[in-house]
Amino acid sequence: MESISANPYTSLSVSPTEETTYTLVSLSDNNGCVATELTGAAVVSVDEVLAFTVSNPSAVCGSNNETVDITTVAIVTNGVAASWKYFEDNNGSLGAKILTGADAIAVSGEYFIQGINVCGEVTKKVQVTVGLQVDADAKLTFSQSAICEDAPSVELSATPTGGTFTETAYVTEAGEFNPSGAVVGNNPVTYTVTIDGCVASKTIDVVIGARTAAEIIFDEVPVSACESAPAFTLDVTPAGGIFTETAYITEDGLFNPALATPGNNPVTYTVTVDGCKSTDVTNIVTGTVEEAEITFIQAPVCVNAPAFNLAATPAGGLFSSDFALNFELRAVNY
Repeated sequence: MESISANPYTSLSVSPTEETTYTLVSLSDNNGCVATELTGAAVVSVDEVLAFTVSNPSAVCGSNNETVDITTVAIVTNGVAASWKYFEDNNGSLGAKILTGADAIAVSGEYFIQGINVCGEVTKKVQVTVGLQVDADAKLTFSQSAICEDAPSVELSATPTGGTFTETAYVTEAGEFNPSGAVVGNNPVTYTVTIDGCVASKTIDVVIGARTAAEIIFDEVPVSACESAPAFTLDVTPAGGIFTETAYITEDGLFNPALATPGNNPVTYTVTVDGCKSTDVTNIVTGTVEEAEITFIQAPVCVNAPAFNLAATPAGGLFSSDFALNFELRAVNY
């Protein structure tokens, strides 16, 4: 142990090269008197120069209450023991802001760090940039409820822009969706975007529909109706479509012969099922009313006269009898 002596009336001077503890072990005066009770010790620290560097911490992605701890990830020293102060600006006008633990920084921005060595000497302030980003909210803006299986390709759009779609048999990285490569039903599509180091992703289902043929249903083909017939509703499959409205038919399929023209009257039915549009067109023939006439020029006929044919116009009709003979109703065809 090194012993150091000094005149009691002067200060004790030491020059250690490292931090050293000095303890008072004896005390005597010029008359040879020795102190019997000695207490006290002194710790002498060497004035070492503190040097440090600061690296910007990685951006943090999360919710609004995420924080960045710059006390542990941003500071690298030259080995000299130190304490730290943090500032919100470079001139200290807002005062020192001592930050501890993981809740160092809660807002993105520029901050400043200052070091203090064991002798109380302070360093210049060093800037550190903190990036704290809220997770991006990726959205796929696809408004169609379904796409038909034989429809042309469509471009999908998403926000924020700058991301990519997960490539599959039916969608490219750029978002071109090709129904011919998809299956009938749900087809998942995923979009991923990175903003300020934060990754966001969104997945939706694009529905592909199978084509169903539209059909106007009639019991007899060709369809005909007399101009004097009452209005009637046409049957269709599948339901849910509309008729092209004209003077003689409504969107609901009510056909009015009185408003049609003699001859062919086209009727169009259109229906969309799962994005597939289908149309059926047919003609309804409307006939005019012609007066029937029996051309009978013979005088009254005797009951025992032989049978003969009656003539009538227009041809193609049916005779009926409204008189009784031997209590029977008879009809004669011509």
